[in-house]
Amino acid sequence: MKYPIILEQPPSEENALSLLQQLGHHNQSLNSLYENAAPYGFFIKNENQILGGVVGKLWIGAIWIDRLFVQKNIQGKGYGKKLLEKVEELGRLHNAFFVVLENLSFQNSLSFYLHHGYTTFFKEEGYAHDTIMYHLRKPLS
Repeated sequence: MKYPIILEQPPSEENALSLLQQLGHHNQSLNSLYENAAPYGFFIKNENQILGGVVGKLWIGAIWIDRLFVQKNIQGKGYGKKLLEKVEELGRLHNAFFVVLENLSFQNSLSFYLHHGYTTFFKEEGYAHDTIMYHLRKPLS
């Protein structure tokens, strides 16, 4: 039997969740210690307005930063540093070995992460507009 392959852009939450659940069950069948990713988020709020924050996941012994953003008008006031500290604290609480993140060259924030103890373990070139993706990590020992 042939099955159609259908593009969803963006994918429905229901289909994306189904796929993740199926993959999680498959991975657990291969490794009984495997756990699905556990999402987290820390947010800087002014009443109901989000001024910045960080979202990511705890997964396979690491804490991942998927997105970190601080609005320009509050940058330079320690919020980015505090967000990193919260992520690292959560990682330690869950016995993560390290923090992992990716940073794009045009974001001009690589020096921020390097200043806070992160190191580049891979530099990926070849993206559009000469963009470089830096893969960073910081041990939590």
